[in-house]
Amino acid sequence: MPAMKTLITSEMFYQTALGTESLLLIAAGILLMLKTKRIRALNKQIIQEQHKRITPIVGIIPDRGRPALRISNDGHCLIKNLQIADVETVIDVGFQKKLTFRFDSIKLLQPGESAVLNIQVFEKGAPLPPSVTEKMGGVLLAASFLAEIRCENSEAVPFWIRLKKTGQDYTIEKISPLEESQ
Repeated sequence: MPAMKTLITSEMFYQTALGTESLLLIAAGILLMLKTKRIRALNKQIIQEQHKRITPIVGIIPDRGRPALRISNDGHCLIKNLQIADVETVIDVGFQKKLTFRFDSIKLLQPGESAVLNIQVFEKGAPLPPSVTEKMGGVLLAASFLAEIRCENSEAVPFWIRLKKTGQDYTIEKISPLEESQ
């Protein structure tokens, strides 16, 4: 009898060891799966942070004290060679008038910095006099328009930004490296 008891105990020990080993393997697998998921989430977060640091983000704001607009660097990277494509808009001066606004380029904008947008205004291809142009920043403040902006980040990667103004709201519709937008 005692020999049989030893045999059962050995068999039970063997089954318990297999059960414990299986449980440990299952627990290790679950732990590995959870850690892999966490690593992927951290990698995604790192990529997003890197993307923020190289993606230019701009805003258009009113210039305090005068009827003009400023462009601001709202991102985390340096913006170079900023050029805004001509903006066409229709204004109401008792009747509908279609005007084209042309902006001087801006060579450099540090993060958090803004610069006044110097504009030239055209009607049917002809420039308006400087005395009229000076007051046109206020017209753009009230108008709705779509601005397409080309610039480079601090690493000289060209970007294309589409900025939409409706009422007092500005919305960035799209930001992409230039080669993707063409």
